[in-house]
Amino acid sequence: MDYVSTWQTPIDVKLGRARGFTYGLVCTELVERAGSGEVFAGRLVNRFGIENLRVATSKFTDIPESERPPDPVLAHRLAEFVEGLAPLVRPILVAADTSGRLELPVSRGVRRLIDVYGPKGLHPVRLSRNGRLVWGHRCDTLFERAAVETFELYATQAKLRRCIYCGSVYVPRRDERFCQWNLWPRLAVVGEAPLRLCSSDRHTAIRKIKTDERDQLQEHTRERKRLYAAEMRARQAALDRGEDPETALSVKKAREARERFVNDSPFRRGRKPTAIDTPEVTAEP
Repeated sequence: MDYVSTWQTPIDVKLGRARGFTYGLVCTELVERAGSGEVFAGRLVNRFGIENLRVATSKFTDIPESERPPDPVLAHRLAEFVEGLAPLVRPILVAADTSGRLELPVSRGVRRLIDVYGPKGLHPVRLSRNGRLVWGHRCDTLFERAAVETFELYATQAKLRRCIYCGSVYVPRRDERFCQWNLWPRLAVVGEAPLRLCSSDRHTAIRKIKTDERDQLQEHTRERKRLYAAEMRARQAALDRGEDPETALSVKKAREARERFVNDSPFRRGRKPTAIDTPEVTAEP
């Protein structure tokens, strides 16, 4: 039975009426956004949902509405946590800026972080990865998740990058250049479209890619038809000359040109497009 890292375990998010899940490195996001002094920056709310932020140190389900901490209390708790987290996260940010690995051992500060803010027990969660059962660890608060992420990043010396669209730090699954801060619908399956992408720049880029692909497909179709017509003309000319069209040199050259174009084309039959915005790991229903 395989265990997946914390950053591959879904985070439940509620944004208005939209309920879903997302992924991402909480530790770097909190340091870069909450550390700016504006605790409720739009980016933090869009990433985690306001309720996740309000219960940064307590289980949401355990706190009645009337007893949830007011914003000033939350601001102090987040600021206090980020102050201790920031020195441990800075090497992670440096590694991401250079698209390198975090080649540092687990320090005393990292061990203290997991001891103070980490989970007090095991909370395994069943996940599905390409149709195969795997296990992750469910964190009750964002602070717990940030502590576990930091420890795992140091322990695994993971490779890090920044998303080309939103700039968030992420651990690449393969060799992709974009993060997993999309929001997918609750109980989504692998291959399902997200409710929201990580940034508006990503929307723009994908629209441009689709437009370019449509234009390229139209050009491909025109060229394929032209080469096929040229082959048919060569066959008819061979017949008019009394030659066997299957062995005529002019027909052979025309056929080879058509086949070479089709084989080299990204639109050749049977080639499936790559789905760049799909979750790799999803929660078991």
